This record gives sequence, C-alpha cells and structure tokens, in this order.
Amino acid sequence: MTLTEVYQLMLQEESDLASMSYYDHIEVDEGAEVFPPFIIFKEVGGRPFHADDKVYYLTINNEINLYTSDRSPLWRSRIIDFLNRHSLPFTLDMNDFDADTGLYVDTFNLILR
Repeated sequence: MTLTEVYQLMLQEESDLASMSYYDHIEVDEGAEVFPPFIIFKEVGGRPFHADDKVYYLTINNEINLYTSDRSPLWRSRIIDFLNRHSLPFTLDMNDFDADTGLYVDTFNLILR
C-alpha cells in the first residue's frame, strides 16, 4: 500500500479525520488560516538499495504528522486505531513541540511497501 492509498482510505473511512487531513502540504488562499488539529501525509525522502550499478529497490520514508495545540491523546489514539485496523506498521514520535508554529507534533513513521 502506498501513502496515497493510506490517505484515500482515511478519507473514505474516517469522516472527522478526513476533514482535517491534507496530502503533502496545505493549500490555502492568501490570508486564510488553518487551525489545529490537522494531519499532514507526506513522503520525506528515500533510500535506494543498490549494488553492481543497479538499484534493486527504493525505500521511501512516509510520515503522518498530527499537529495539535495541546497534548490531548484523543486524535493520536484515533490515528493509531486506524493504522492498527489496517495492519499498517508504524513507529511514533510523540509530542515534539514545533517552536515555529507553536504546535505539538506527533509523527507516525509508516513502513509501507
């Protein structure tokens, strides 16, 4: 499953999460604001496995970033339930504070093929 497929699946199944989800970045009109909580799905780079001048596969790092204004575990648990329900393996970096935005960020690192 690709990150785009995970994003589309969430849009279909989780209506309240879908309304606050964006793929890769937030498109806003000039002067418009987006208020937390919100979720960003993004690819953050890749690492090819190569030998003998041939790339055998490319591992792409995928993230789901949850931005909140407080440390409430509600939205985090909803994403965890969604990922577990679909047997999507992940690691979680919890409650990093982003000083630029003034928001807390939970980063779900997805292991996708």
